[in-house]
Formats: sequence, C-alpha cells, structure tokens
Amino acid sequence: MRWDSPVANELSLPDLLSALRGERFDGNPQKSFKVRPANEFFVAPELQVKLGLGDLGADVVLVSARGAAGKSTTAQQMSHDLGVPLWKLEEDAAVSATALSYIIGRYMDTVEVEQALERMERPTILIDSLDEARARVSGTSWTEFMQSLVHFTQHGLCPIILGRERTLEEVWLTLDDAGVQLAWLEISHFGPGGRRTYVDGQTVRKARNAEVLQHPHYEPAREAILSSLVGSMSGEAADMFVGYAPVLDAVATVLARDNLFTVAQTFDAAQGGVRAIEELRRILNRLLEREQGKVGPLATDLGIDPRAAFTPAEQVAWLASELLNGPEPALDFISEPQQREMYRKQVREFLQGHPFRSGEGWASTVFAAYVACLRFDSTPGADLLRVGNDSGLLFDFFSLDGSGEFIDEEQFGALHASITAGEFSGVSANVATREEGVGEHEAIMHVVRAGESSELRLKLLAATPDALALYGPLEALTVVTDSGVAIPARRPVTVLGPDLFISCGALLIEGLTVEFAHRAVPAGDGLQSGQVVLQVSGELVLPPEITREPLPGDFELAVPESAVLRYPWVNFRQDLVDEKSANPSGRAERFLNMLMNLARSHGHSGDRGCYTMKLQGRQSVKGEEFTAVIATLQRLGVIRLDGDMVYVTAEFEDHRFSGKTQAGQRLLADVWDVWGPVVAELEKDLR
Repeated sequence: MRWDSPVANELSLPDLLSALRGERFDGNPQKSFKVRPANEFFVAPELQVKLGLGDLGADVVLVSARGAAGKSTTAQQMSHDLGVPLWKLEEDAAVSATALSYIIGRYMDTVEVEQALERMERPTILIDSLDEARARVSGTSWTEFMQSLVHFTQHGLCPIILGRERTLEEVWLTLDDAGVQLAWLEISHFGPGGRRTYVDGQTVRKARNAEVLQHPHYEPAREAILSSLVGSMSGEAADMFVGYAPVLDAVATVLARDNLFTVAQTFDAAQGGVRAIEELRRILNRLLEREQGKVGPLATDLGIDPRAAFTPAEQVAWLASELLNGPEPALDFISEPQQREMYRKQVREFLQGHPFRSGEGWASTVFAAYVACLRFDSTPGADLLRVGNDSGLLFDFFSLDGSGEFIDEEQFGALHASITAGEFSGVSANVATREEGVGEHEAIMHVVRAGESSELRLKLLAATPDALALYGPLEALTVVTDSGVAIPARRPVTVLGPDLFISCGALLIEGLTVEFAHRAVPAGDGLQSGQVVLQVSGELVLPPEITREPLPGDFELAVPESAVLRYPWVNFRQDLVDEKSANPSGRAERFLNMLMNLARSHGHSGDRGCYTMKLQGRQSVKGEEFTAVIATLQRLGVIRLDGDMVYVTAEFEDHRFSGKTQAGQRLLADVWDVWGPVVAELEKDLR
C-alpha cells in the first residue's frame, strides 16, 4: 500500500502516524530491537517537510532534529503507536553489512529475511541513535550498513530513520543515489499549545504533585515566564527558541520549585531589548538563588553566615565538580577546618536534590550547558566537548558575554561542536580562525537562526606556537595560518568535511586512516557540499589510508611542486599557486570560482549566498584588494550585500557555473561571454 499524495509543509505527528499506519510488526523482542511501550509523558511535536520531500509513500522516511529536541522520545512513541519495532543503535554493538539482516532474522525467527518481508504489507521499522552509531564505526562498515538498507528496501522494508541533519544528509545521498524514494521530515519546535502542555506535564513530574496545576497563581506564573521569553525575540526565531524542549525544562523547573505568586510578579512583562537567552539565564539564576535559601538553617546551625553559604557560584562549582569532573569549591568563607568538613558532608544532601540534576546526571541539557559555560575555564576539555555535542545551548550561553575572551583549543572545539549540534532548518553557521601572531589566532563564530544572528570573536591560543590543534568538528570550518595545523586522531576514524578549508604552513593529520564526509545538498543546488580544501606550503604528514574517498570534485590537496605525496593522496594533488607571481586574470578567475563554490541557497532564502567572512578567508584576495573587488562586483550587478552575507544576483544566477572541474558541470569558459567582461574589470583591482 502506498500514499502518493504529497503532504503540506507542516504536519502533526498524528497525521504522520495515520499516513504510515499499516500492519503491526510483532516478533521476538530483542534488547535493541522491539516494539516499545508508550512514554510515561509525551507531547507530540510539530513536524515540517524538508526540501519538498513530503511523499509519505516513499520507501524510506527520514526524521531529523537538532540535539535534545526529543528525537528519541518521539521514536519510542511512534514505535508504540504504530506497533512496529524500534532499533536503538546505541544498544547494539553491531553496525555493519549483516547487522540489519541479523537483527530482523532473530526478530522474525527466520533465515529467509527477504522472503519473509516480501510477504508482509509495508513492513516498517524505526531506526534511532544513528548519530551515535555513525560516530563509532569506520567508513567501510558504515557504507556496508547503508548498502544493506538499500537491499532490504528493495524487498519491501520501509525504514523510518531518525538522526541529526548532518548524519541524515549523508544517508539521503547514499539512498538517493541508489534510487530509493525518500521523504524527509524535521521535528520542529513546540507551538504555543504544545509548549504549555509540555511545561504543565514536566512541572507535575518535577513537583511530584498534579495539584500544582490547580494553584491559583500557576497559570499566571507560567504565562508570565513564557511571555517574557517570547517577547524578547521576534517572529519565528522566538518560536524556535521558546519551543525548544530544554528551554521549557527550565521553565517547568521554576514553576515546580519556586513561589508561584512571586514568579508571576517577577516575569510579568518581557524585558525590552533583552535577548531570549538572557531571559533564560535570568530564569536559571533565579533557581540558584532559590536553592541558596534552603541551606540557610544548616548554615546557621553550623555557625556560618547564611549569606555566604551555598551561593549560586558555589552551587555551580559543586555541580561542575560532580558532573563535569571539575574541582570542588574551595569553601574559603569557612575558616575552621572541622566546620568546613561538616558543611561539606551535610550540603551534599541538598546537591542530590538540586533542580539541575536527576540522579547521577543532569535533569536537562540546559542545566549542563549553563554550568559548563559558567565553569568554562575549569571544566576539562573532554567534558566540555561532550556538553557541546549535546546541544547548541553552550554556544548560546557563552555568546552572551564571551566576545573578546581568550580560549584554548579544546574550548574552541567545544563551542564549534555546540554550533553543529544546534543546526537544523533555518540555521546557518560559519566558524573561522586566522593567525594574528605566534600561537595567537582570531576565532570568529557566526550563527544565524531565522534571521536572528549571534557572533563571537575570540582570542584562540595554541598550546604550542608552531601548530594549532583542532579538537572539534572538521566541518563548516575555515583555518588560515602560516604556522602549522595538527588534527589529533578521532575514534574510530577522522572524518574530513563537509565544508572544510585549511590553508597552513604545515599539516599533521594523526592516526592510520581518514575518510571524507559524503553529504550533499538534496535540492536546488545540484552540487555536492563536501568541499574539503587543504592548502599546505610546507611539511605534510598524512595517514597512510583513506577508508572512504571523497565524492568526485569534493577534495583539493594543493601543495608545492617539491612536495612528495604517496598513494592514495597523490590522486588528489594540485599545484599550490604562488599568488604573488600570479597574473591578475588568473586571480580574478579563481576568485569567481570560489564565489560560485560557496554561494548556496541551503540555509538561506532567496538568492544564493555565503558569508562575506568565509569568502574572504578562502581565497587569496585580501585587505584593500578584497574591498575593491567586492565594490566592482556590486557596481557590475553581480552581487548584492546584506549584512554579513554576499549574494549572487538573479541576473547573474542565470549564468551560474561550477567553480570546480567536474564532468557535466558548466564551467567559467562555457559562459565567458557573460563573465569575461567581469574578469576584465576585476583585473584592474588586482594589478
């Protein structure tokens, strides 16, 4: 049975379930593969169709979400409601060529899996934790796993696959190339009704008392907080932020823990000109201040000034110590050692019941991000990276006061990871570094969500003066330095791209193997978005093996003529151009090629565009020359500027060409009648 009619751009989860509902798929429950029970508490999220891929009769349905948006909770509820097994890949060690056949065979108690599936009417399974699985297997195992998915769809299996956007882009590319029909939905934010329902349910859970909703001041308090958050932003950006589950977790915690009348008075009106993340910080600070009052009697009994005990800063230090491997607070306000030890023992009871934690972990990613931000300099790099990988909130909190700060390489990686974790439709980001002095780099992080932008400009200090170490994601990143760049080995493998540009004096990629990200822009652009460019003027040390090669045209390795490359890297060799001796025509053409490479519609609306900063960083035209070239392109009507973005105008979009030499793509020479005069004008700026 198929559903061939396209759905609207937005749909509810019940609508999706109605469209997908078919035959139950019961079998022998496995630990990682079984029909799941309903969630104890669940609010259905709103869904959006991505990139026009809305045919729910497709062979495979992709469901993407940003970090901590409720993806796994939704997967469990869908499993229960549809009566189909959910495969949680984080509970299964095997992700390989035979993993799918093996798990379905055990579930159906058969070795003839293909034949058994063909006898069923639209056999459906859900696959979750795709991101975790991708992070722990090699490119070879992952490719084989994707091929097994293609194989079983050809025998009638209809997988619903949940993951973050970046991972699903790769899945889309693999399955689409194999001729598999796909639908792609995205878990969006909760709308006004959904966020009230979510907050009410979480408040009851946290308060452990359903009667809290009947309190005369409950509804005014809830509306005051939500209104203050919504009022601090405008349009879609407000809905995207306030409807995010971790933000609503913080709201529910206040309502469950605080005096409702006081809350209603405090948050009675939105603060004019205050960003939503500042309002959220105010909410979290209020929770900490509330907790301090609870320790007053203990402090008095021990002869300690209650105003100095269990301050918000101390609470944050305790939480970071227990959950982020940071140091314990010094407790310098207690002079007597015996008194200090007694306080240390008794205050742990309050820490166990702290609103920021649940058992031995965090109550929500919002609390982890906030504490990690406040203890940014004392949190170990590995723990900071883990928090960054969970959600975009670490970057959001740090962006409030972080500009101009000095950070180290692991802190830079954690902020970059947080930006990546927060990406979804309507979000675009750019991360770049450029050398300012020996061991010192300027780091620029720019994020745009639904028209609302956040930017950080930081001072990045390398641990050694001769090389900058990159610990974070190797995607959406521009690094320009005359010194060295070191990329420590990742487990199980180092993945390069998409959208990675490194221009450096020396490059060291540690480990035995690397692979290239296989991701593409699914609609509109018609070009792969891998775009890995390595320009190295000096020493080069590369792993001996590439387990997954780049897509055609996606990788450039530019080195001097004297450089010695070995297999397999020699296949991607290009000459490193000496820009000082290059003729103006060649430089102008390379500038236009880079503009065409970077200008994309993905993440933006209307004309194709890119960040001006990215364009400036990824080619050799700098300073006054860059300003002159941009002015000339504006005068000729080739581009228009809008804030931090440079867009190719509609007139010249009709004559768009590929900046790479790829088979079947229109090149600059093919439209020289249009672009030749532009090159001639740019030559004047580049002499």
